[in-house]
Amino acid sequence: MRRIYIIQGLMIALLAGFFFGFGSFKLSVASPGDSSDPLVTAAWVDWYVNGEFSPLENTAKQARQDFEKFKSRKHLVLFWGCEKAWVNGFEELLDAAPYAPEGHTYVPVRFIAENLDFTVEWYPEQMLVVCKAPMQTIAMQIGSTIASVQGPRDLVAREVSLPAAPYIANNRTMVPLRFISEYFGCQVLWDGDLLRIDVIKE
Repeated sequence: MRRIYIIQGLMIALLAGFFFGFGSFKLSVASPGDSSDPLVTAAWVDWYVNGEFSPLENTAKQARQDFEKFKSRKHLVLFWGCEKAWVNGFEELLDAAPYAPEGHTYVPVRFIAENLDFTVEWYPEQMLVVCKAPMQTIAMQIGSTIASVQGPRDLVAREVSLPAAPYIANNRTMVPLRFISEYFGCQVLWDGDLLRIDVIKE
């Protein structure tokens, strides 16, 4: 009987401690938006998502922009007399090796067009080669040092002097590399010790 009284007394003491704040029992109310709050509002969710993911979204956007810029960048490396070229570090074979009579480097027009993103049209009756990019055109005649160009600021085509005339060798149209590259906005670097030409398009 005594044991029953003891158990009942302990139960009463525990209940009293719960209701009157004795012991470690405490009632707490979750703050709005707290992890323990079962009623999370849509406004809080928006605030949380924007705070957590907006920086990530901005970083991803910048990465995409950097990638597009890198993808459009071209770096061509050529050597006099070598039928191999490197485009953004990848090796390619040329139809004909760069040749430099009288100090002016010639390259096959198809190779330079494909890698600098302009098109080439050939008119055999006039012996005319036409290079086109958006808002830019160069027309050159085989054997002539006069070219016709038209850019975004030109209302009509105008004549310019070429440093050397285009020519045909082994059914390949060879054009002056520096003139073509610089007209289409590329930088051309020359290393006389290595006989190396770098063409860079940003």
